Amino acid sequence: MQKPAGTSRVGPRLSNAAAKSLTAAVSLIILVSAVVAVVAAVHGALKWTLLVGVIGVALADGAYHFGKSRLPDMPHDTAADLEGGSAKRTTSITVGQFNAADVSQVPYRLYDLSTEAMEEEYYRVLAESIRRAQTIIYRSGRGFFDEPRKRFKGELISAEDFALGRGVKIIRVQTADRVSPDWAEQYASLIEKYPDKLVVYADLKDPLLVNLGLIDPQGPRPEVQVLFESVTAVDHPSHTADAGIFVYGPSRFARSLQAQFEHWTNGLRILDADQVRNLARTYLYFAYGSNMSLTQMRERCPGAVRRGTGILYGWKRNFSVAARHLGATAAAAGLERSDNPTDCVEGVVYDLTVEEKRSIDEIEAGGYAPVDIDFKLAGRHVSGFTHIPENISASARLKPTRAYLQLMIEGAEANGLVNLAKQLRLMHSGER
Repeated sequence: MQKPAGTSRVGPRLSNAAAKSLTAAVSLIILVSAVVAVVAAVHGALKWTLLVGVIGVALADGAYHFGKSRLPDMPHDTAADLEGGSAKRTTSITVGQFNAADVSQVPYRLYDLSTEAMEEEYYRVLAESIRRAQTIIYRSGRGFFDEPRKRFKGELISAEDFALGRGVKIIRVQTADRVSPDWAEQYASLIEKYPDKLVVYADLKDPLLVNLGLIDPQGPRPEVQVLFESVTAVDHPSHTADAGIFVYGPSRFARSLQAQFEHWTNGLRILDADQVRNLARTYLYFAYGSNMSLTQMRERCPGAVRRGTGILYGWKRNFSVAARHLGATAAAAGLERSDNPTDCVEGVVYDLTVEEKRSIDEIEAGGYAPVDIDFKLAGRHVSGFTHIPENISASARLKPTRAYLQLMIEGAEANGLVNLAKQLRLMHSGER
C-alpha cells in the first residue's frame, strides 16, 4: 500500500514484501520448533531436541541472509520507489506451503504432507532440486517400501540419474534395511552405472540425521531439506511423513552440515550394488522359545514383522539347553528331531531383513546355530530358518527360570497359542 503524501520515515526500512517474508520466516522458526518440541516431549528423545537446534539454526541463518539482502542502507524515498514502482518484489504465501513468485528470493518452503496433493508437490520440488544440483548432494533416508509412493520413487531415482549423468556426486546414507524390491533394484543399477559418483553408506540403527538432504553446500545458494515423520508401532515400527521443509541459502549452516555428514560417514560401511539389492530380501524366522515374545523381539529386531503362527512337524521342543547367563542351572528351549512325523512344535513366525537375521544369529550364537527348515504358516508349506542347540544337556538339574517361561507364555498368549500357553503355565507354577 502506497504511503500517503507528506508522511515521513526515518532510516532504512523494509518493503511490504520483504516484511512479509521476514515475518513468515520468524513465524516458521517458531512453528517448526514448537512442533519438534511437542514430538520431543512425547517421545522423550534427545535427538528430537537436537533437531530443534538444527532447524532453528538453518532457518535463522537463511532468514538472516534473506533479510540482509532486503535491508539496504537507503533513504526512505528510494525504499518507497522500490515498494510502489517497477522494482517491486512480491512473495506469495499459500496454505500448507510457502511458495514464491520468484523462487530464488525465498529462504524456505514448508509443506504439510497430510494431503496427497501436497505430498506430490513436495516430491516434485525435491526432484527438481536434485536435478538443479551443480557439484554434490548429501542425502540420508530410508528408501521406499510401500506401493502408494511408487511414483515418487521413480521420479527421485530419475532425478538422481540425471544429476549423476551431469557429473554431480551423490553421497547417500541408507537408514533402513527394509525397502521394496523395485527401489532396491533401481538404486543398485544406479550404483553400477555410476560407480565413481554414487556412494551409499549404511547406518541402519535409527540415526539422528534421517531424511535429511544437502545440495551444493559450498555453492552460492546451498539447500537443506528435512522430512519430518511420525512413528507408529503395530507389531513393527512404521513411519508416516508429516511435514517437509526446504531451506535455501544458509551458507554457514550448510558447510557445517557437510562436515557433519563427512564425519558421520567415516565410520560407516559402504554398500555395493548387491548389498543394496539385499535390502529387499527377507527371511521367515520360526521362533519357539523366548523369541516368541513380541516385546523381546522388538528389543532385538525392532523392524521385525510378525507373520503369524507356524507348525514345525517332525521335531520336539525340550528345555535341555544350558543357559549360564540366566543362572547356574538355568535352561533355555531347544529343538530335537523326532522319529514320529506327527510330532510338532508350535511357534511364532517373523519376517526378518538381512540385517535383522544377522543380528538374531549373533544374539543366539554360542548356544544355537541357524538352520533352514520347512514348516506350515497359515496352512501353507513355506521355507524359513530357526535356531537349533549346538549342545543338548542330559542333566536333570537344568530347569527354565520363571522369567524365561513368562516370556514364552506372553508370546504364546499374544499369538493365540492357547494350548501351548497352558502347558507352559503348568511348568511355570512348579519352577523357581
